[in-house]
Amino acid sequence: MEKMCESERAGGTEPNPPAADAAAARKCALKAMVRQAVAEAKAIKEALGGASVLEVMATWVAGQYLLAVRQRMAMLTVEAERIKLLQAAAQDVALLQNGNRWAAKLKLERKKLDFKRQQFRDTLEVAKPIVRERPDFFRPLTPAERQAMEERADRLFGLRHD
Repeated sequence: MEKMCESERAGGTEPNPPAADAAAARKCALKAMVRQAVAEAKAIKEALGGASVLEVMATWVAGQYLLAVRQRMAMLTVEAERIKLLQAAAQDVALLQNGNRWAAKLKLERKKLDFKRQQFRDTLEVAKPIVRERPDFFRPLTPAERQAMEERADRLFGLRHD
């Protein structure tokens, strides 16, 4: 039977394992860290009110970047240095736009995949009655089934007219 951490027995979140068992101590510490991370993630999710953490962070970072560029631009007096800073900022913006383009492409590919999955599910639904008629596809055909398939193929390919 697995030993429990003191905090698990007491219902707390801080580990208090016996010092003699180092592996159990590491396991208890890891469990406590995971519990704490889960609690923090829940709190962040509630604070954001449904918005994506990545969107919030991107907006914040973009604002901080803009403020830093403005401050740096105000400090520069040589025109060549100002142009270099603007070129670097423009390159960063271009990289961000490229990332947005790839994100949009990825979103489109996911939609295509979902559509193909739905098509496959629909095909399976259509095929269910056929599967019920002959559930064992690997058994040998009876002579009557073989004859019926040959006649149907002949009609389909125009080799036989009835």
